[in-house]
Amino acid sequence: MSTPRTAPPETGTAMAGLRSAGADGHRRVDRIVLERLRDLTVERYADLLTDLAAVHLPIDGELRRHSPVAPRPVHPPLAADLAALGRGLPEPGPTEDLAATPAGALGVLYVVEGSAAGGPTVAGLVRRRLGASAPVAFLLRAGSDRTWWHDLAADVERSLADPDDRAEAAAATRATFGRFAHGLTR
Repeated sequence: MSTPRTAPPETGTAMAGLRSAGADGHRRVDRIVLERLRDLTVERYADLLTDLAAVHLPIDGELRRHSPVAPRPVHPPLAADLAALGRGLPEPGPTEDLAATPAGALGVLYVVEGSAAGGPTVAGLVRRRLGASAPVAFLLRAGSDRTWWHDLAADVERSLADPDDRAEAAAATRATFGRFAHGLTR
């Protein structure tokens, strides 16, 4: 959930702006997830993944429609993990079309991909508490290759040169963290 140590240096102002815009929301979502991982059981883990899926699925659809950068899919690993836990995918949560413009989509993608980068840390916690066979494909979806994150950072810098676009991306970043916080505190 936190930014990986292998994150590219933020040489441009757009990535730094998104990080700053999302800082409070990021901390809030991290606290919520860590609280939900406390006293973890298989049932509570399934509940967490179900709640994450309800937020991720509509966001994934929004990004597929509007993002200037093709998002990595979340549906297959979420479906696999939930199936392994005896659950299906939930109904997608509400959509606000936060990614309705390329700038907004980049702000949303910053949150989604940043959370994917932190997934291995959460996967380790889950496996320590539930055992090595706990299904964590969704949490490990970013893999070990950080090239995608570096490429996203370059796209953000290139695409958000205009201050109005930066402001729109920052607003989408804040709103996306808000959507996750709301969806995880049901």
